[in-house]
Amino acid sequence: MNKIFTFLLIFLCTNLFAQNKFELGYYIDQSGNKVEGEISEITLNSFPSNFIIRKKGKEETVETSTATLIKYGSIVFEKKSFQYDPSTRMDIANMSKQKEFRLVNKTAFVQLMVNGDTKLYKYTENGVSTFFYETENKQLTTLKYKK
Repeated sequence: MNKIFTFLLIFLCTNLFAQNKFELGYYIDQSGNKVEGEISEITLNSFPSNFIIRKKGKEETVETSTATLIKYGSIVFEKKSFQYDPSTRMDIANMSKQKEFRLVNKTAFVQLMVNGDTKLYKYTENGVSTFFYETENKQLTTLKYKK
């Protein structure tokens, strides 16, 4: 009886704390329409292929591929085209020994870190962050550092 009670208590506790976190925000779709509501938690480290938005008590699943900008709380993600070096790794043993960057083109969501005349963006893949800046010409430039 004691084991059943303990199992039931653990099951109830995990269900109470395993809920999605929602914050006020909005996304802009490819047509330029702004859709406001409560958006499920989004982080750059594990950027989802879809997210949930609550509008007037109704939940809707939205594919991230249909959005161009997502604002979750105070965090802004923008879909941008950029060049980065995918050979950069956290594991030094598997890192490329070439000093030159091998840049490849990619279109993905980047996180806006600093907004102003010059903007700073961050992209994370496999635990490695790459930073970009954007000036008035709207082109992302990779900040490069390799030892």
